[in-house]
Amino acid sequence: MTTQSRWKAELHDSHAYRELAFVVDKTNYLEYTLKSILRKYLAAPSDRAAFVKDILLHSSIIGLGQKFKLLQFICEREQWPKLDPNSFHSVLNIRNAFAHSDTVTQIIKLSPRTNGKSEIAEVFQLVDSISSSGKHKELKRSEALDEFVQHWVAVRDYLHDIDTNYADKPSAKAI
Repeated sequence: MTTQSRWKAELHDSHAYRELAFVVDKTNYLEYTLKSILRKYLAAPSDRAAFVKDILLHSSIIGLGQKFKLLQFICEREQWPKLDPNSFHSVLNIRNAFAHSDTVTQIIKLSPRTNGKSEIAEVFQLVDSISSSGKHKELKRSEALDEFVQHWVAVRDYLHDIDTNYADKPSAKAI
């Protein structure tokens, strides 16, 4: 009789893993807020509200990008303020870059010294992504994280405004 080994996750407390967790968590928050806006706008009857929230708007049914497209359509239709889609797309591209980039390889830059030897000038990791338009972008993880935060704050503030001031107001146009 053979016994099966039970594997356990090894959680590393590295800087790269903390950055990845931060980016994924913050992106998930944007999706949560988008779902809130869409639920309020759809105003499903109470017997269907759970279906809309738990099934229809589930990320495996309608992805984050599609939820944003729905919001763009609603904003156009209802004449709500619009967000520059570049901020949202930057959040998604950087999130994907963090989620799918190498976390093992480090770039080591050396600088020559006068005695003929070199010293380590800088150690960093890269993230790279290819946008939906096919543009390749490679950044230091620290630069990508800073860019992510700047775009994330813009998107978060915009979504909070829509969620607070517009989402549950009656529709200006009949569907």
